[in-house]
Amino acid sequence: MFCARCGQQIPDASEICPLCRREANIQLQPAPALEMAAPAARQSFSPTSTPLSGPQGVGGWLKFFCFTVTIIAPLFLTVQVVSLGTMPSRYYVIDLVRAAYGMVVGVFLWARRPHALSLLRAYFIVVLATAVLGSLGLVLTGLRRGWASMFLSAGFTPVAQLLAYTMIWFAYFRKSRRVRNTYGRNI
Repeated sequence: MFCARCGQQIPDASEICPLCRREANIQLQPAPALEMAAPAARQSFSPTSTPLSGPQGVGGWLKFFCFTVTIIAPLFLTVQVVSLGTMPSRYYVIDLVRAAYGMVVGVFLWARRPHALSLLRAYFIVVLATAVLGSLGLVLTGLRRGWASMFLSAGFTPVAQLLAYTMIWFAYFRKSRRVRNTYGRNI
């Protein structure tokens, strides 16, 4: 037997521990019986017990984002690379890697995985970094070639579109009720 107070091994029939000189057994009062509560309805990942208001689940703009990121964007980039007919430049390779990561994020969002929003936050950071690097590349190219403005270059439009796309979707995931109701929080 072990003493309930000091944890040392003592003779089996001891009422007082010979080591710590205190009562060897602790008398516990039985806990009152709890009433069985009806099982609550499962509410996605929501940590609160308040009822959800507004749309829930992967639908609407959330579904459109998942579809665009997982199917349309990779398909569009693949068609662009194949139409080049030559080895793609490092910018296309970066875009293909970003699109592959976007596919993973889209699948996690579609499957309503708990870490989907963390992956999405990293995706937005990657997209923003890609846009910043693209802008810096345009500035450096413009300086080398003596352009009057980088805004007149052919590469400005895709970079501006990427920045606009990222800001709009980031605002959606930051404020959307559907995102909060589906994943338990916003970005």
